[in-house]
Amino acid sequence: MKVSMSFVMAAVAGGILSTSAVAGPYRPGHHALPTPWAHGQTPPNNPTDAFPFSDNFDSYTAGTSNFPCATASPNCSGPNGWTLWATAETSTLGLTGPNNASISTLHASSGTKSMALDRPAVDVVQAGSVTSGQWVVHVDTYITSGVNTAASATAYIIVLNTYVAPSTFNWSCQYQFDAPTGRIRNANLAAPGNDLGAIIFDQWVPAEILIDIAADTYTYKYNGATIFGPTPYSTALGTGAHAIAALDLFSDDAVGVFYDNVSIQPASTPCYANCDGSTIPPILNVNDFICFQTKYAQNDTYANCDNSTIPPVLNVNDFICFQTKYAQGCP
Repeated sequence: MKVSMSFVMAAVAGGILSTSAVAGPYRPGHHALPTPWAHGQTPPNNPTDAFPFSDNFDSYTAGTSNFPCATASPNCSGPNGWTLWATAETSTLGLTGPNNASISTLHASSGTKSMALDRPAVDVVQAGSVTSGQWVVHVDTYITSGVNTAASATAYIIVLNTYVAPSTFNWSCQYQFDAPTGRIRNANLAAPGNDLGAIIFDQWVPAEILIDIAADTYTYKYNGATIFGPTPYSTALGTGAHAIAALDLFSDDAVGVFYDNVSIQPASTPCYANCDGSTIPPILNVNDFICFQTKYAQNDTYANCDNSTIPPVLNVNDFICFQTKYAQGCP
């Protein structure tokens, strides 16, 4: 379910957004603002911690048109923690949902299968609750060109900071694929400021949302490049929680959208000894020593390997520290 910009001004007043009729991206006219949670508070009754999480859809039967639930119904129970949106809904063109996705062999980023958002009001949810750390939401995306003409033929990757069925939700991230216009948008924002760049059609492209719960920020990446952020996370629409409560993969009236290699994982910690950030094995080599010496000569804070605070903060101990980390290698 998505959240519409026409409600944003009201949401700024703060509070958890509640709905009893509509899901996916937020739409106006269906939401009240109860008493907001205290800043940083985790709402009660969020689902149990289901993250980290990943799925490449290869374990499911090809051609299945009722994923994740045998019978599409709000908050149904499917495999690997998948469910459908918690309330009944309609697409912009009036088709009822939430609807199942399909397991397709037409396109796959890895293996032989992917999840196809091949009908309106597909609204597949993975719920959980984490309240600390840095996380990466990853979805490989394939958007078919030439099949979506209605203005509402859009698809989304949505992250909610509150997801308490049946009616208490708060949205943080609404990563929109506006297929008819060929643009990627931040659906939290109004046009023209919501335009983040062009969709790459007819091929697999990674989309990522980087969430730093402590810093309370999110960042969008597309095809490896940052396209938006960092920007406030829990207060993106009203006053929400410092948490990741649900991933919502939603199609309004779009078809021909495929998602694969969906994951929510802790952000990897860079290997300190890989000073030059190389990715070709051997990752650690003489170039890292040269890099460290250069940063030391430039008085770069990176060279303060032992995190000392007593002047001079850069000294021979940092060389010893770097050699130790180099010897320990990278995970």
